[in-house]
Amino acid sequence: MYDIPGQRVKFAFVPLGASATIGTSSITYKSQDQTSYTANLTVKDFTNPPKNKTIAVADTSLYESISEDALKEWNDLVAKYSLESTGEVLWNGKFSYPTGSKQVLAGGASYGAKINIISPYYNGEYTNSGIDLIPSASKKVYAANSGKVVFTGELTFMGKTVVIDHGCGLISYYGHLDSIDVKAGDPVAKTTILGSSGSTGFACNSQGNKASMVHFAVSMNGVFIDPVSPCTAINLG
Repeated sequence: MYDIPGQRVKFAFVPLGASATIGTSSITYKSQDQTSYTANLTVKDFTNPPKNKTIAVADTSLYESISEDALKEWNDLVAKYSLESTGEVLWNGKFSYPTGSKQVLAGGASYGAKINIISPYYNGEYTNSGIDLIPSASKKVYAANSGKVVFTGELTFMGKTVVIDHGCGLISYYGHLDSIDVKAGDPVAKTTILGSSGSTGFACNSQGNKASMVHFAVSMNGVFIDPVSPCTAINLG
């Protein structure tokens, strides 16, 4: 639980992943001064359930981008920067879609979709961590909110990737980029260009072919949440 500077308001993040149990549960949490609070939390099912997919990888250039090691590298990165997130609030208001639109790529995957992969290097299932957005006409990719860049680099699964810490365990991710225009340590705002959209890493559509996209994901305390939520929230402080 955190204080918002200059306001008589406290807030707490309770991240719910795509596999959260439906129903009502009692949760107990502590503020920064260690005061305990208890509340009932009701988890509802998706209004529009994600469509699960089976993808037979057709483009041979994608084969080595999907493997147990590639997925572990991605998950380890998420865990690392979630633990290192600053306790300071760096974001300002609602988040924005990094491409300027919430349109998901035709043949791309939505948040929470279970993807079953058929490939020479990997045959298994993973849950999509975010949304695969269609690139803008300019191909520019913008920061979803203000924060600090904590990682730029190329991952086997996500390709060229930028990670931004927005504070208090709130992190955003931008994957499959063609180029990166920022570096770790850079402060960013919603208007900051991070790079350009591309098809690096496992940028694969439902036909098993390489496609240009921006994988946009958001996590809270290491749990991936629907990235649409912070883009539509009435008040994030």
